[in-house]
Amino acid sequence: MKESTFINRQIRNLRIQLSEYHKTESGNIEKNPLALAFLNTLNYYSMSLSYLLCFLNTDSSSEENKYLQSYYFSKASGDQTLLWVKSQIK
Repeated sequence: MKESTFINRQIRNLRIQLSEYHKTESGNIEKNPLALAFLNTLNYYSMSLSYLLCFLNTDSSSEENKYLQSYYFSKASGDQTLLWVKSQIK
């Protein structure tokens, strides 16, 4: 559990740094859509990890189902965005 909390904190810090970079260095979306896509990917993965932590910490089966559904949605969205980034780089 400590490892997952540490990873979540690291992802959140990286997301904040990338968000600041996007605001100050990379310009607007039209000029640098890849930076925004990376930021969105990190957001999705951060959310998925947060839902996974909630799932691990709950005792309610209805809450477990809700957290798992949100985890899979966020994870799939992150994967899809990352695939788009890969296609743009090639």
